[in-house]
Amino acid sequence: QQQQQQQHSQAVVSYLNSVLSQRGQHALPYAEDAKWTIRQHLLDLLREFPSLQVKNGTYTHNDGRNAHLLRTEGTIPMFYQNVRYNVPVTIFLLEAYPRSAPLVYVCPTPDMIVKPRHSS
Repeated sequence: QQQQQQQHSQAVVSYLNSVLSQRGQHALPYAEDAKWTIRQHLLDLLREFPSLQVKNGTYTHNDGRNAHLLRTEGTIPMFYQNVRYNVPVTIFLLEAYPRSAPLVYVCPTPDMIVKPRHSS
């Protein structure tokens, strides 16, 4: 188990090193001086929430522009009335990250019940 986690961690480090060092048309749109920080933030996030996975892909802004960005997908645990729920999320690192906050979406599964106008 621990060896598997170590191999996964090494694979994530290699992946981040690769995608953050790309140049030219395939380069991610982050500032060069921010890439080491981005790498460290993502590694810290994955250490805290191992159910998340790092990917890259297209994000469509509200104005229709597409951007090739890093994102994490998976579940984050949350407790409500002493019951643990694994909330599915997608977290995008926008172009100005880390000078701007990440964009976080809760992505309900088809079998999730989301109560409208719910107040606790």
